[in-house]
Amino acid sequence: MTIDARLIDRPVKPAVRLIALDFLAQSEAARRAWKEGTDPEALHDLRVGLRRLRSCLRAYAPYLQESVRRKDRKRLSALARVTSDRRDREVQLERLSRITPDTEAEAHAIGWLTRRLEADMRTADAEARRVIDAGFPRERARLERRLARFEGEIDPADPDASGATLGFVAAGLVTVQGAELEARLANVREPRDQKLAHDARIAGKRLRYVLEPLRPALPLAVIIVDRLKALQDLLGDMHDADVLHAQIMTLLAELSNTEDAPPEEGLLALLARFAAERAQLFERVKQEWLGQHAISFFDEIRRAAHALRIHAPDGIEVERKYLLDRLPRMSRRVRRIRIDQGWLPGDRLKERLRRVTGPEGTRWFRTVKWGRGVRRIEIEDETTRDVFNKLWRHTRGRRVHKRRYFREDAGLVWEIDQFLDRELVLAEVELPAVDAHVELPAWLEAHVVREVTGDAAFVNANLAS
Repeated sequence: MTIDARLIDRPVKPAVRLIALDFLAQSEAARRAWKEGTDPEALHDLRVGLRRLRSCLRAYAPYLQESVRRKDRKRLSALARVTSDRRDREVQLERLSRITPDTEAEAHAIGWLTRRLEADMRTADAEARRVIDAGFPRERARLERRLARFEGEIDPADPDASGATLGFVAAGLVTVQGAELEARLANVREPRDQKLAHDARIAGKRLRYVLEPLRPALPLAVIIVDRLKALQDLLGDMHDADVLHAQIMTLLAELSNTEDAPPEEGLLALLARFAAERAQLFERVKQEWLGQHAISFFDEIRRAAHALRIHAPDGIEVERKYLLDRLPRMSRRVRRIRIDQGWLPGDRLKERLRRVTGPEGTRWFRTVKWGRGVRRIEIEDETTRDVFNKLWRHTRGRRVHKRRYFREDAGLVWEIDQFLDRELVLAEVELPAVDAHVELPAWLEAHVVREVTGDAAFVNANLAS
């Protein structure tokens, strides 16, 4: 990726088109190499290029409406799918080739399964070449033409003209996709949770593809991307072992109707081998990524999102707040946490204690706030449970308890607070600039009673009781 580091400071609409064009160029170079047979990794590079492109178009869809249509994304999805079928057979064959059989029956089973996969791969290869050669050049030309042209007007009412840079929009995506990955990993509890592990792998890929173009401007993204790649490889190996395990289970059921079938004991030996491999890989996932093991990694993701947001000076928040008539309907996939917070006695400078409980466990924070309205200073530091408990008793009579939901829309992250100690629901959104225009999303607008930014009655410290 050769994207200029200054790109994150440009308005999101032209900036994301440059990224999409770069992914498109990568895909075309890989397609040519695959067609000419000059690079054994060309098919893999084509698949990755198409995935990056599709992920970019999906993540930044609200900012690409003039250039990319739903039909374009569906056509790209079909192209990616046909390359995946062929590549999957190649990966499975490579995995079989690494096995040293323990018995003659197992060797027979490996040879028989290899021949079947090779035949499937030849069929998949022919189909992939036919579909890619027929469809990709046309789709590439169409997207290049649309993405290369962008016309914009300087309009103060346009949210993009009022400061929504690529960096700010990407910050929202990193926040939401990082939270999604964290939540999906929390659902993986045992080796048989293969579907949940695969969903976590997809979430990790999407986060990685948002961060990759930002590496020239964000050194922390380099570290995060490398770790995401390691997670992707680990979950991918576990998925491949599970796929081969499932294929052998199917073959065992069909064994009596299959010509030249290997001895059943050979397939059973392979079945046991892949089950053991899957269990070993899960143990690595458990030790490196589950429970408390990935807390520091997700802290890095949150720091990266913070670094992408534009504040002047550091520590100044720009946000808007709205009173809702009730909690909007939320998908079960939306990240949610429990927040208990209280305020220490103070006059001008407010110190807040906060306990946050989510899928990854419980954490404790001390926060100093100064100012009110749209623009204010907020400095937060993590603390220990012991310190929190010693100070918490001094907040008696000045506490609130709520459940917070995080929902991304058009590059902004909305935080919906449902208070547990009263009938009250508030929505907040952080903005790139004081004068940034806010377009209320349809799912939220129907429930907005009025804007309460700066209204002292809805400041959390004043709601505390």
